[in-house]
Amino acid sequence: MLYVFGFGLGCIICFFLFRSRERDFSGWLPESRVLNFLHLAKTYDIDSSMQCKLNCANMPVDSIRKAFLNGSVDFGRSQTDKEPCHEYFVHITVSGKPVDCYIAACTKDSTAKLLRIDPMPDGVACQCK
Repeated sequence: MLYVFGFGLGCIICFFLFRSRERDFSGWLPESRVLNFLHLAKTYDIDSSMQCKLNCANMPVDSIRKAFLNGSVDFGRSQTDKEPCHEYFVHITVSGKPVDCYIAACTKDSTAKLLRIDPMPDGVACQCK
């Protein structure tokens, strides 16, 4: 009986300690940590060709950044041990369209580099290279 009382009291204390950290208790899991890092990265490096295609498809970087909060990381297709920047394959939805992003996250300088987006906007209407 004493064990059940102590266990219940511990659960209640944990609930009050951790409820304000995230919208759920999974904020400390790897997927949540990666998605939060990608959302809060200081800068996003994008090459000019990809930037032109994203602008043409009306997919600004800010909307991609916000979409990381509700994304999911495919760790099977990611290269988490790559140095100096870990590379992640993330499924997100931007403006109602499902998109797969391959992105490098550099924790040393808090930057992210957008490497690839599938399906990639063609950019023909905007004459992107």
